[in-house]
Amino acid sequence: TKDDWRAAAFHIDENAIPGDAIFGNPAASSFALEQYVEFDEPFFGVPQNYNIISGGWEGDMLTPESTGDTLGQITVNFERVWLVEFFPEFWDESKTVESWLDNNAIIIGERDFGRIRVRLYALD
Repeated sequence: TKDDWRAAAFHIDENAIPGDAIFGNPAASSFALEQYVEFDEPFFGVPQNYNIISGGWEGDMLTPESTGDTLGQITVNFERVWLVEFFPEFWDESKTVESWLDNNAIIIGERDFGRIRVRLYALD
């Protein structure tokens, strides 16, 4: 299966509205998406210290506390968040991001682009 970063980027770009944010797991997803679209929406993600240019799968595993801290800050300033996941199990094997969003937001839509999963949530 080929991962279709172009289609994922266009899907977000065509459906995003003012007040949206994008959250990547991994944060390096921003590099792949921005090869196709220059987003106006702010991009957040984990792990924050991962650099796709230097390579390697490095970063801290997520915990419910760190996930709540990170995503909780986003809910203060944004109405919706796009969750872009590509091999999230490297940092989030317990699915804490998905669990946090399921408990604190409402899923609006979901699409897969190969192994890239894009979900849109309305934040409470």
